Amino acid sequence: MRGTRVGVYEIAGLTKQESVEEIFAKFPSLTVSHLKQATLYANAHPLKQR
Repeated sequence: MRGTRVGVYEIAGLTKQESVEEIFAKFPSLTVSHLKQATLYANAHPLKQR
């Protein structure tokens, strides 16, 4: 997420564990659009397991 200093996979992981309100409290620069886009990207491009 350009300009937020938070990684896409970090955001996507947070959406699985925390409420939207909790995420916004920790990262006020994020928007609902950021959360949706990060989740879509992470699902389409999963990290390879080692």
